[in-house]
Amino acid sequence: MISVILPIYCTKAEYLHQSIGSLQKQTVTDLEILLVDDGSPAYVGEICREYAKQDARIRYLPIAHQGVSVARNTGLEAAKGDYIAFVDPDDWVLPEYLETLLEGIEKHNVPMSVVDSQIFLDGKMLENRFLLGEKRVLKGTEKNDLLYQLFSKKLSAYYPPHIAFGVPWGKLFRRDWLESHHLRFIPGMVRMQDNIFVLYATENAEAIVYLPKELYVYRMEQGSASRRYDPQLISYFEKYYEEAKNFLDTYQKEEVLYKALQMKELTSFHSYLKYYYFHPSQEAPYGEVKKMILQKLQAEPYASALQNIDPSILKTEEKIFVTSLKQHWIYLLKILMKLRNRK
Repeated sequence: MISVILPIYCTKAEYLHQSIGSLQKQTVTDLEILLVDDGSPAYVGEICREYAKQDARIRYLPIAHQGVSVARNTGLEAAKGDYIAFVDPDDWVLPEYLETLLEGIEKHNVPMSVVDSQIFLDGKMLENRFLLGEKRVLKGTEKNDLLYQLFSKKLSAYYPPHIAFGVPWGKLFRRDWLESHHLRFIPGMVRMQDNIFVLYATENAEAIVYLPKELYVYRMEQGSASRRYDPQLISYFEKYYEEAKNFLDTYQKEEVLYKALQMKELTSFHSYLKYYYFHPSQEAPYGEVKKMILQKLQAEPYASALQNIDPSILKTEEKIFVTSLKQHWIYLLKILMKLRNRK
């Protein structure tokens, strides 16, 4: 049996109906669908309870709001299936999605299978393959084709056009294997907790089967910039860097990945500038904002990253950006950010 875990928080009703409906239409029928309600408004509970009443395969698990990591972990603890799949509740899947993933795992006797995805944006479907080429089983250093995507666009032999490999959806995992490696999402980690989970899963999998079929549809929406202002954003990113470095240290990974992580620490300033320092909701005057940016650049891990960054792993645009950080060209950074947003 396959257990499908949906972590739900304030999902639009129409999206939730489409997501659950696509799972009910799977060609694999031996499954359970776990609707983990992470403290959503009442309408979510009403929808979930109605589905659970109509379909014995569906279980409704309401919890207090604690974030997506706790919601997914709650689903993992409650799951009864031999296999685990994650689906985001505003996405949907094609009918043969689970069957394809299951056949890949069982035929090749691997703990983890992967299919490709499509991106639904502005009413259009966009291709988003995680790898290029035919179906294959990745072992040992072959897994770097996937693992390196989580650290650097330039380091990767191939990088997906929209979303990289570091997401829990589009995959199927053997449950006993997840348990044996104690693989869980980090509670309280607000951003990129998916990335960390997939890092450990990829590293611990003795082999991964890649199936080049676009069977998962990820809904990408352009949100309002005024809603994305977040003073806590930097602390969220820094928690990710801490966990990513823990991963590198734990498995004594190659030096190039440490350099790639330093690159990410610096290029993350794109997000800091866009969603905090130079966001329209930022009330501090430019002089004070500039002072805040310079103080952050002089603190760790950014100071060491600026000193030790390897230009060879940077794309041209990234080189310009990092040079601007290094030279403290703050007003130029503001202009670059505006041009990037317009593009």
